[in-house]
Amino acid sequence: MYPTVNSLMGLWRFVIAQEIKVVENCKDEIEAFLGRVRADDLFKPASWKHLTAFVRIIPDGDMLPTRAKYSPVSNDWQVAVNHVYADKDSSVNQELWFSLTDVVASVIKTGRGPKIVDAFRIEPVGTMPGLNSTKLRGSIEIDRPEAGLFRAGRWAVM
Repeated sequence: MYPTVNSLMGLWRFVIAQEIKVVENCKDEIEAFLGRVRADDLFKPASWKHLTAFVRIIPDGDMLPTRAKYSPVSNDWQVAVNHVYADKDSSVNQELWFSLTDVVASVIKTGRGPKIVDAFRIEPVGTMPGLNSTKLRGSIEIDRPEAGLFRAGRWAVM
C-alpha cells in the first residue's frame, strides 16, 4: 500500500526537491475541494497529486485516525479510525491537524466536510543537483532519480 500511495501522490518529488515551499492560508481552496470530492475521483491518478496538504479542524464526529492504547492486553499504541469530537466544555484548544488525505477519507465516509480552521499545502521546488542513478541492495535499479524509489523494480506502480 505505501509504495502505491507514495507513487500516486508523487511524493518522490519532495524527497529530491531542492526546496519545499509552504503555501499558507489555503482554507477556502481546501473547503471548495472537499465540497466537490467524490470517491470516484480517487480512481483518477491525477487527483492524488493534489492531496499534499494539511488541514486544522475542530472535529465534530469526523472519522479520522487516532492513536491510543486500544488493547487491554498490551501497552502498545495503535492507530484506528474513529469518530472524533472536540470537548466543547474544555478550556484547552480543540483544533487538530490532519493530512488532507485523512480528511478526504472522512468526507467520503461521513458525507460532510469538517469545520476547517486553517490549511496549508506543500509544493516541491526544483531538484537537488547531482542526483545519480543507483542500485538498492545491489539489485533494484533506480536509473532515473526523478522516477524514484516508489516506481522502481518490483515496486513499480503505473
